[in-house]
Amino acid sequence: MNNPQNFDVLDPFRTVAPNAPGMTRSEELAVLTELAQREDLIEDVLRGEGNLDDLLDCLSDHKIDPDYWLNQVCENVQTVIDEGIVFSQNERGLFLPSH
Repeated sequence: MNNPQNFDVLDPFRTVAPNAPGMTRSEELAVLTELAQREDLIEDVLRGEGNLDDLLDCLSDHKIDPDYWLNQVCENVQTVIDEGIVFSQNERGLFLPSH
């Protein structure tokens, strides 16, 4: 591993908040609230404290295709493995096994 990059453990699982020109302040806050809700559910699932079906339903409710998200996560995790990326601990102390 030559100069592995450090990533937060949640990076392969993250979703993004859409940023459309002309969004009102209340629309921006709603989008950020949804993002926070998704990230909380993702952390819960990774810790074994949450339900994957609840997370997938949430993604669907937020207009994110759950199958696309799952496939993207698999690709992201495979990239992490292939590139030997080292995970750093996030503020909540969550780690994934490193190879």
